[in-house]
Amino acid sequence: MKAITRVLAVLIFSGWASSISALPIGGADTVTVDGNEWAQVDLFTNLSWWDIWSACPSGECQDGATLNGNNMRGWRWASVDDINGLFNSYIGSEALGPGPSDFFEIDSLWAPAFYADGWRPTSTNSTLTTTHGWSSTAGPTWSESYQAFLYEIHLPNESDRAYTGYNETRTNTSDFTGAWFYREVAIPPPSGVPAPATLILVSLTLAGLGWARRKKA
Repeated sequence: MKAITRVLAVLIFSGWASSISALPIGGADTVTVDGNEWAQVDLFTNLSWWDIWSACPSGECQDGATLNGNNMRGWRWASVDDINGLFNSYIGSEALGPGPSDFFEIDSLWAPAFYADGWRPTSTNSTLTTTHGWSSTAGPTWSESYQAFLYEIHLPNESDRAYTGYNETRTNTSDFTGAWFYREVAIPPPSGVPAPATLILVSLTLAGLGWARRKKA
């Protein structure tokens, strides 16, 4: 009995320690664009496509999944078309998609706007700032998958670029390649308007009172 108690204690403590070590993503680690909250890409560097897939198969992250110590509950691993939509929001047109796409523009306004919005680069130097990460979209062979990046060139008369389609071996990792994740922003109901769960609770309560009165009568 004591042995079983010790085993249960270890399991409970391990689960508790794991939940404490996996931190929720929020605050300065997110950027909100068009009703979606995006996680900073650099949170997921040094992970292979397979590492991410094991936690978030088919895009949806499993309960209890963690990546680089981040709690991934409620997050979705973005596809190429999801990222096309993100980049198009900054470009201001449907320049990308559907599917793997590429768009260049000399001295663009959208690349500086992307970084002014709070996105962190995964790599930067005196001439180039880029945010680069895995998408959930599989490549043309079983061992390849697509990556996506946006970069700003810090030189006059040079093209900024938004790209979704870089084919890379799924086992590769690097300190300048992260991953693209998003979730819908929870919008609270207007002040004075009860949430749906509250309405359901009130309805059940009223129904119960009515049944009790009929039974008493």
